[in-house]
Amino acid sequence: YVEAAGGGGGGASVLRVLRLVRVFRVLKVPRLRSCAEMFLDVGLDALPALVIMLGMSMLACVFFASCIYFTEGSRYSVSEERFKEAYVEGLYIRPTIDGYGVEQSPFRSIPYSFWWFFTTATTVGYGDDVPTTTAGRLVAVCVFAVGVVLLAMPITIVGGSFGKFYEDWVKSIAEMSRSSTNEELEGRNDDDDEFISMPVTPVRNERQPSPKRCSDTVLPLPAHDLELVAT
Repeated sequence: YVEAAGGGGGGASVLRVLRLVRVFRVLKVPRLRSCAEMFLDVGLDALPALVIMLGMSMLACVFFASCIYFTEGSRYSVSEERFKEAYVEGLYIRPTIDGYGVEQSPFRSIPYSFWWFFTTATTVGYGDDVPTTTAGRLVAVCVFAVGVVLLAMPITIVGGSFGKFYEDWVKSIAEMSRSSTNEELEGRNDDDDEFISMPVTPVRNERQPSPKRCSDTVLPLPAHDLELVAT
């Protein structure tokens, strides 16, 4: 309809993505809706602790990013021949990874070093920025240890909140199953009652007269036989 109205182009294709909202129709199912409500309760219950953990993570990020910036880019040079043309005013250099040369430090600023901290602390390790100095590698080892704690804290917090609401969710599911079973039984009983309460038309059993047997029929005797009987 948007294309027909003259609003076609690249923006119209983006609107097609909104059709994926129909996936959330599955939440109309009572069990799935109760499950989604449980996860919402878990998130709201763990939110204060997660906010505190996020603040501590940002403090650790600023600290270790500053450490890696000063350990990897503390030497400023204007005399390196290979960098004079590109960097007339000089640049921060560091040893190469093999230790036999120098190269430009990739840690250009403390905010840029935030990326290195999070990729290292979360054990992702893209490898695009790595320390080459001894002090920088010691900082990286400390970030490894801090990253283990930062990963364990949210798992523990969310796990505790999940255990708090999971039992209630299981009980609600059991009650829903029990109520649905009772409704089915009540529906069946109502059907049976309707069947029993239906008016029954009595059927009269009219017996047909049975044919008379020969032994039951008295036949009149002839006249000469009656005379013999009389004599």
